[in-house]
Amino acid sequence: MEHTSFTYYKLPSEQKYHYLGSNNFPLRLHSLSAINEAHKGFLIAPFDTDAFPILLISPSVEQSLPLPQETVAINSEQGNLEKIDNTYLQHFKQCEELLNNESLQKIVLAHRFEARMEAPLNHRELFLSAATAFPKSYVALWHTDESGTWLTITPEVLLENEAGKWHTVALAGTMPKGKSQWSEKNKMEQQFVVDYIASVLSPRTIELKLSEVQTIEAAKLLHLRTDFYFTTNVNIGEILHVLHPTPAVCGLPKQQAFDAIKCIENHSRKYYAGFSGPLHHSQGGTHLYVTLRCAHWKEPFCIEYYAGGGLIKGSEAQEEWNEVTRKKKTAECIVTNHILTP
Repeated sequence: MEHTSFTYYKLPSEQKYHYLGSNNFPLRLHSLSAINEAHKGFLIAPFDTDAFPILLISPSVEQSLPLPQETVAINSEQGNLEKIDNTYLQHFKQCEELLNNESLQKIVLAHRFEARMEAPLNHRELFLSAATAFPKSYVALWHTDESGTWLTITPEVLLENEAGKWHTVALAGTMPKGKSQWSEKNKMEQQFVVDYIASVLSPRTIELKLSEVQTIEAAKLLHLRTDFYFTTNVNIGEILHVLHPTPAVCGLPKQQAFDAIKCIENHSRKYYAGFSGPLHHSQGGTHLYVTLRCAHWKEPFCIEYYAGGGLIKGSEAQEEWNEVTRKKKTAECIVTNHILTP
């Protein structure tokens, strides 16, 4: 039986999944910088930490169980692309103006999709469908009274630490699986993220190493990824404070892009583009992932899907809309299959 606050999650390529539950309210943390080694549990952070609470589920029950070997086939093929949404197009033009007059180098424009579902939600079965369909991704489903219920299927590490070895990634640029040539736009978009992360980590690390940029696949989409490995004496809260939100979900300059997003987008991101994961777990360390490709149950039978993409000068509206709808289908295909499967 599920608790008042709970999460199911699995890390990339794990053959098991984890359940953490508590009948107590989650701890509210007043800032990212306040997080320290004494905080243990499952951390849930929003995009805007001034607008929504940072939550920590301190579990009274923990279980680790093997993932099922048999999986339900999920159709995550992209299919026909959707006609560009008028609201998205209006927001794109506002972003385009800021990019063209060089107020911003990059901005990540997100869109919210709403859908109705006609069947009740089985949290565990839905999570297991996602976890087995996307074995290389971090998958989590959590619920608290404060946040509501969220499902995320994401390839993007925000921060990891095991035995004092720290890791983060710069993940940006998107193209459909099957294409082989990265555009200059995608390369530039990812390099912005690399440069930003390097600039904030360099003064806070003892040793910092970067990998070569590589192409990775996540849910039928390809992305550019650079890994950062480092050691530091700085508190985890300070690292999270300077990293979040990265240019991969916000933009550059960071504060100007953040302010523009709040002004332009006609919805709150809530926990989309925030992050979640186990914090200071006794067996597995810290593994925090950016909340992308996600679904939020606004009410029992109403779902919000969130997806976004990075814009730079020269970005084209239809191409960006195609990227957003492809990302949205990652969570949508899981939920749709769950509803249709008896």
